[in-house]
Amino acid sequence: MDKITELRKRLHTLAEPSGKEYKTATALKDFLRKNTSLEIIEYKDHFYALHYEGKELRNIAFRADIDGIYGKNGCFHGCGHDGHCAALCGLALGLEGKRVGKNIYLIFQPAEETGKGAKLCRHIIKENTIERIYGFHNIPGFRENVILLKKGVFAMSSMGMTIKLEGRQCHAAYPEKGINPAYALSELVSSLNSINENTVISVINISLGHKNFGICPGEGELSLTFRAETESELISLKNKLENITKSISLKYGLKCSTDYFDFFPETINDDKAFSEAYNIIRDGFKYEFPEEPMRWSEDFGYYTKECPGVFFGIGDGENYPELHTEEFEFNDNILETAADLFLKLTEVE
Repeated sequence: MDKITELRKRLHTLAEPSGKEYKTATALKDFLRKNTSLEIIEYKDHFYALHYEGKELRNIAFRADIDGIYGKNGCFHGCGHDGHCAALCGLALGLEGKRVGKNIYLIFQPAEETGKGAKLCRHIIKENTIERIYGFHNIPGFRENVILLKKGVFAMSSMGMTIKLEGRQCHAAYPEKGINPAYALSELVSSLNSINENTVISVINISLGHKNFGICPGEGELSLTFRAETESELISLKNKLENITKSISLKYGLKCSTDYFDFFPETINDDKAFSEAYNIIRDGFKYEFPEEPMRWSEDFGYYTKECPGVFFGIGDGENYPELHTEEFEFNDNILETAADLFLKLTEVE
């Protein structure tokens, strides 16, 4: 525990943005080489460590994400990925000198925050015929050290969308001579309240004109993040948003275009894998069953497109600072639970 707590604190000082986790990856590989005999398999922009026991044995995997997020003072670990990495290194230490009857793949994944990292690393699943994959996220608002178990969808599917509107710039004294996107943007934002059940839409950015008081702008943008429980529902929501945009643009005589960013599939727990894991967890951990999926998204869903998997939450504390806030830092009090959970899951038959 001292080693992985110290590692977690060091990783916290090395936070790097998605796709540029160079110091973080080096620190993790150095830790594994110094403290374990695991084989490290490196690629250009990602790596995994392997606990190997035999060619004919089952292969299972555990995943931690390694990137940080941007805050007002630069990149920081405002989501707890430093703790996820430390917990996976705790599994590495726990496996040292043991035989568990399986080959264990420890995936240290970049770029979770953009939804690109798991898509990059999922070849590990296919190439090594991995049968199960496990991961976790620390979650504020739930009791400290309680394992959060959710059948089916654990975390929502999501996507970013930017709507570009093009009208006609004109002199501010003659607004009727131009086509100002402001009114269409206003109607677009207002229309979001009428879009339906089981979805979440957040306005991320609105851009229109400059502080030039003699000009009515001719271009504007609206950026959204939208979420739904499943990927199919997300695509349905995307189509609704596109239709609303086209209708309002036509009403105001504007040209419109849309771009999409940061797609995340839903993170869904396989029924059989979930039952296997639950049989292990119920005998040694505190746990509860949240009623609703987490609203945030996780690119772990790319792995479960390749093999059955289970994703868990671990409570940070009921009054703990929220994820992605400046006040957040991974709660080291849950680190032992996370590492022990990973180690116990190697016993799943």
